Amino acid sequence: MRIIMTYHYSLQTPGGGTVGLLQIAQHLYELGVQVILVPVRQSKVPSDLPVAVRHAKPSKLHSVLDSIGVFRVVRELIYKYDVSSVIGWWHEVAFLPDFLRHAGIPFGMIAAFPSYRNWFSRKKSLGHTIVDWWFRKRPLLLANMVFALSEFTKKELTCLLGLSDNRVKVAYWGVNPNFFTISRTQEQTIERLLFFGSLSPHKGIFDLLHALALLPADLNWQLRVAGWGGEKAVLALARTLSLDSKLRLLGTLDHRGLRQELEYAQMAVLPSHYESFGLAIAEAQAAGLPVISCKTSAIPEVVENGRTGLLVLPGDIPALSNAILSLIRAPQRAYEMGLAGRERVQKLFSWKRTAQIILDTIASEHQNRCVV
Repeated sequence: MRIIMTYHYSLQTPGGGTVGLLQIAQHLYELGVQVILVPVRQSKVPSDLPVAVRHAKPSKLHSVLDSIGVFRVVRELIYKYDVSSVIGWWHEVAFLPDFLRHAGIPFGMIAAFPSYRNWFSRKKSLGHTIVDWWFRKRPLLLANMVFALSEFTKKELTCLLGLSDNRVKVAYWGVNPNFFTISRTQEQTIERLLFFGSLSPHKGIFDLLHALALLPADLNWQLRVAGWGGEKAVLALARTLSLDSKLRLLGTLDHRGLRQELEYAQMAVLPSHYESFGLAIAEAQAAGLPVISCKTSAIPEVVENGRTGLLVLPGDIPALSNAILSLIRAPQRAYEMGLAGRERVQKLFSWKRTAQIILDTIASEHQNRCVV
């Protein structure tokens, strides 16, 4: 079996999407699948990646028109190879559904956007409405199979777009098993807090800084922030709140650097306003850290509130501050939460399972076509 997977970014783009793409490709390969990745833009290919990569040329006019370059590469590959399925991620597949239908090749989508409802309901012009329909909604509507990262995302797609329940498969993402090997010891005090991910408002970094400003002044803590996209704004707010002496910006980390930070940390605070899964949240739990996040979207599927972490309503700064304070003052409880989170993540989430669900769904789609 040969599967083409398209991607609307380069392979060096930071974030959970790139991690997910590479991990799914790796584990499909381990299941005996030949995988060809078609990312947009030239990028350095990881030396240990056992799959083929064909880069698509980006558009000079607009990112949604990157779909033209992706279409050309995929069409060339299909004429050259026997392809079992094509799986896309976002707007880069806009020109593929009709072509693939005529070619008799099942088409799938990875539904990894944090919140489709928030995206499609945002205020926009008529032009943006048309672009949303053609480049973002239409591929999902025409896909033979859609792989949602959570029950939350599946519900969004079935309710918002009217996708039938049997077309949307929940394929929870996994966690790199290397994080499970991080050792954890019970400590007398909790002082080292960690935030990692995009430094955009919806990820909650600015909520976190406001919450920390409410903590008692005599507490000794440090917040280490690893991420990208808003370092200057984060530092400016920290200075305004007189927290800059307690903040350390780490920049974007590779896997090794993230592992080191997870090992050094004692608590992860990731108060995202919405997530289709929450890979960083799962990774922090895999490392044995108690997690404080938000009671929204897919996060309650990843964090068991009160057992593996604490969840507050998004944007509730006092509640977030109180949650942080409660675990700082209860290191034994924090330690037990971390171990419980590690056990739960190890049991429920694995990339092998993700790849197997994708593979089984493609095989089922082929079988149904043969029956018809």
